[in-house]
Amino acid sequence: MRKINLGRAILLGSVATFVAIPAHAQTAEETTQQAADRPPAPEATAAANDEGADTAAETITVTARRTSENVQRVPSSISAFNERTLDRIQATDTTGLQGAVPNLNIVQGRGSSNATNVYIRGVGQPDALQTFDPAVGVYVDDVYLSRIRGNQLDLLDPERIEVLRGPQGTLYGKNTIGGALKFVTRKPGLAVAEFQRYWRDIHGPLAAQIPMIRRYVQSHTRASAYERGRTPAYDGVAITWFDDTQAMRASAGTAQYALVRADEPHFIAPGALPIIITTEHVILP
Repeated sequence: MRKINLGRAILLGSVATFVAIPAHAQTAEETTQQAADRPPAPEATAAANDEGADTAAETITVTARRTSENVQRVPSSISAFNERTLDRIQATDTTGLQGAVPNLNIVQGRGSSNATNVYIRGVGQPDALQTFDPAVGVYVDDVYLSRIRGNQLDLLDPERIEVLRGPQGTLYGKNTIGGALKFVTRKPGLAVAEFQRYWRDIHGPLAAQIPMIRRYVQSHTRASAYERGRTPAYDGVAITWFDDTQAMRASAGTAQYALVRADEPHFIAPGALPIIITTEHVILP
């Protein structure tokens, strides 16, 4: 789940405010009306196959090669689990992956109750000494955990878990001769349909009440822009028309405008709202 990126444009004289929602949002529906009429898209909830990935139509995006891509297109041995799959296999911590991934063996470590010895293809490190480096790298949001103590993590709100089998030294450095175990936590944000409905049905009417606005339009990014793991530049664009810059500045001092700005953090990440002010020139009426 991604944070929502919105852009805004202001057209003057019409002066217009252009707001683009940068594309950290979830998958958008094809149109606003279709989003309202269509039930929310199903998550990848089919039973996990023997590689640990869901078999539903929705793809699982992974970053095993330091770039976002469909797990089915990664040319390496990888098992990916989303939140629903982890719930299905009843994995509540790191040891819950035992038996769900080929060639993965996780056992209780020595010296600490939250230490785990991770072996992939028989390669691992059983000792918990500070001078011994693990053979399987453990990462939480790409932050490396250098010792086996403390890597028995509770899976409270994960977005996904990636298990990379085999040496990963090219992209992950040393201490990954057996493989790598990547935990990706869920980022704040809204589901696609939820974001579009909130922006249209709740935030939209608030924005339309700002005095001196001549016209207010929202454009939602089509679903095809998110296919094959692509991330568009914006999740949506809002355009506001004013008669001139004086009207635009006067509207910014109203209580209605203050309500709109107070509502933005409910679905837009702080600082993710670029504003472009333009002057309209009609070429084709």
